[in-house]
Amino acid sequence: MNRVDRHFLTQDRLQGAATFGFLVRFQGAAPSCEELQDLVAVRLAPLARLRCRFDGRRWVVRERLDPTEHVGIHATASESETAAALLGARLDPPWRLDLLTGYADGEFALLFRAHHALLDGVAASLILRHLLGEGEPHPDWSREPATVSQPATRRHLAGLLTALAERPGRRLPFNGPHGPGRHLAVVRVPRRLLDTARTRPETLNDVYLAAVAGAVRRMGRTQGPHFVMVPVDLRTAGTAHVLGNQLAMIRVRLPLNVSLPKGRLATVHARTARAKRLSQARGLALLTQATAAMGVAGQVALMRTIWMPLMSNIVCSNVPIPTEPLALAGRPVTDIVGATILQPPHGICMMLHGYGETVTISVVSDAQRAQFADKFANELQQELHDLAL
Repeated sequence: MNRVDRHFLTQDRLQGAATFGFLVRFQGAAPSCEELQDLVAVRLAPLARLRCRFDGRRWVVRERLDPTEHVGIHATASESETAAALLGARLDPPWRLDLLTGYADGEFALLFRAHHALLDGVAASLILRHLLGEGEPHPDWSREPATVSQPATRRHLAGLLTALAERPGRRLPFNGPHGPGRHLAVVRVPRRLLDTARTRPETLNDVYLAAVAGAVRRMGRTQGPHFVMVPVDLRTAGTAHVLGNQLAMIRVRLPLNVSLPKGRLATVHARTARAKRLSQARGLALLTQATAAMGVAGQVALMRTIWMPLMSNIVCSNVPIPTEPLALAGRPVTDIVGATILQPPHGICMMLHGYGETVTISVVSDAQRAQFADKFANELQQELHDLAL
């Protein structure tokens, strides 16, 4: 178990469900619960990480996986509303597959939920792609999960200092303790739209963050500073297959004072490029490791600090988009939406994901901020179109 695992276990226990997931839509007749359980037994049971249970101090890998503990079925009039409600619930066991049926003829959905202490977004996507793909599992997946880490360097320390040296942020209207219930709003745009918006070396993530800045401006905020926390995958070419938590954060100030969409994109790119150059993610990972070593008190202090408006206003996750064909026993995938953890002081959170040639961005809120989340999603969609002009 690494320090990030411990961080999310503490968060789940003290601050609310550390549950995230992927909502996958399919074309065709829904499978039975037994058919899905059989698929899990064949495709997922051999993966050691998915046989893990927490014993209070560490992960314990069970000899066998019982698919009936991990697979459920829900008849629903709205797959989106049911998925949102399930994402707000704590998980035991630490991952589940929820089959959602009855909301439309010739269509069904699958919600893959995971405790963030067990998997990060990239790992969960790898598992989902394995479940719905045809490839063989990586040989390492059958072994007890190992912790992958890198030694700290002066450069990492410098990256930490640059993240903390920014001016304190200000509260946004949606920041504050969240209440019960969850709401899921979704933006869908063609991948080519985001590709049109950028010029190299600007990235898809830069376009995403520039659109977030524009959406905040459209909500009436043109002054700051305001910040987003952006998860960064720490895997290398040699560790790309590793399951578990291999992530850190960078802190990006939104360019709300820049009036033109292309100007905001250029500014965002300059700031993310600087964060990468200075190894800011590795630096903030040092902070997570140091506070985890202090026990629960240190972890709580870190959570209260990094999610406060003075440090961050929104988490903007980005998980690589699958482009290979995916299906469940011949039933093709038509859409994938990712949804990340709602941090208590933030009020909303976002994840960019998608499938094939479609990009999806989820905006998750509590029930009381549902109208705001819908409005923010609409503004975000308009901003993406403006960036492509």
